Amino acid sequence: MTDGSSALRDALDARHVAVFGASATPGKWGYNVAEFLLAGGYAGKLTLVNPRGGSVFGLPLVSASEAAGADLAVICTQGSAVPSILRQCGDLGIPTAIVQSGGFAESGDRALADELQASATESGVRVIGPNTYGIYVSSNALNVTNIDQWTPGSVSIITQSGGVAQHIARRLEQLGSGVDVLLALGNKLDIDFADGLAVLAERPSTHGILMYLERLDEGERFLEQLERVAKVLPVTVLIGGRTPEGRSATQTHTGSMINDWARVRGLVASAGANVVESLQLAAASAASSRRQPPRTVRKVLILLDGGGHSALLADAISKAGYELPRLDAATGARLKAIGGPRTTPNNPFDIQSAGDRDPEIYARMFEAVADDPSWDAIVLGTMFGGWTLFGDDLRQPELEGARRLV
Repeated sequence: MTDGSSALRDALDARHVAVFGASATPGKWGYNVAEFLLAGGYAGKLTLVNPRGGSVFGLPLVSASEAAGADLAVICTQGSAVPSILRQCGDLGIPTAIVQSGGFAESGDRALADELQASATESGVRVIGPNTYGIYVSSNALNVTNIDQWTPGSVSIITQSGGVAQHIARRLEQLGSGVDVLLALGNKLDIDFADGLAVLAERPSTHGILMYLERLDEGERFLEQLERVAKVLPVTVLIGGRTPEGRSATQTHTGSMINDWARVRGLVASAGANVVESLQLAAASAASSRRQPPRTVRKVLILLDGGGHSALLADAISKAGYELPRLDAATGARLKAIGGPRTTPNNPFDIQSAGDRDPEIYARMFEAVADDPSWDAIVLGTMFGGWTLFGDDLRQPELEGARRLV
């Protein structure tokens, strides 16, 4: 059996798609999938499977045997028929299937969900879904969803909700961005978030990944993959089921549940993702994502306002394997002239609460060292936002300091 990442990679690049449950009835999933593939300009081979025969969009509705060797199956039938169709796909040499059909765990039918799992195992076919909105791939116009048009762009979405994906795609369009790949996992029987992260991180056309989670049961494998990807690609995460009422809703949507919002948020954030709590913030964060070329960072200069923070950050950066070289005489003199006579020109350089009195000091510190080739990276820790804790009289000076820093 092909591993999940390889199966997904091949599915996104499918050159022959077979639609099981293709229909000549407008509005049905089997009609929409065929219509949107053709209307969007999909150039691969399209086989429409329906043993009743007939035609739609000038293509014949054929028996399953005509689908032999397809790269990807899209199953749009009643849920009860899916296990037998999945076995057919195995016999026909089709490696991956998108099961858009519902009626499984999300509807409380655990027996049918178990039967689907057994058929996937026996057939060796990897499954996206069931109860999934489908996939969209901008590079080859592979649109196997229930929406006719997507705006191509640089954001890839991995989601358990088609509706959320549709909303985010519209917001991305309004923000001047668009979708590179949509991967809707639905109930997530087989191919999962870890597979999606691994594959999408390889795509040069993806500059940011946005995930909508309702179920986090992939354990260390997911968190390790997320940490690897987040080092090279911005990842934004929106989590559904933050409240008891939200958790109840996810049970009837994908049969999933986030058991402890705070714990899940902490785990995902510690792996390097940006966790947000609204669709608007998710879209804005993803739209601004940019893939960064790999750079070698070894020597770090820390500029902070606070001795305790300096010590903690120095510990963390040193433990991570970076160097904190001592300041040379010229750099030390420049910083001391800015920080005042009480400061000591060390790395970390601590301005000892001077930022409270003069928030523009951060800009002057940065200007003093920004062109120094001795550093691969500069960490600048500011107290902007202090007015929310210590009084509104700090608001205007902090805004002016931030403007100068930018």
